[in-house]
Amino acid sequence: MGRIERSDVAMSVGTLWQIADALGVPASALLQEAEQLAAKEDSQP
Repeated sequence: MGRIERSDVAMSVGTLWQIADALGVPASALLQEAEQLAAKEDSQP
């Protein structure tokens, strides 16, 4: 997990599903959150 957080490796779809399953949320919710955070970062100077 740390390697993904540090961007040492790319996350696979399978890993995304495993993380979502462990958290008890749909994978789409994780992707939506990531998109929102990225948009927020892009809008800040």
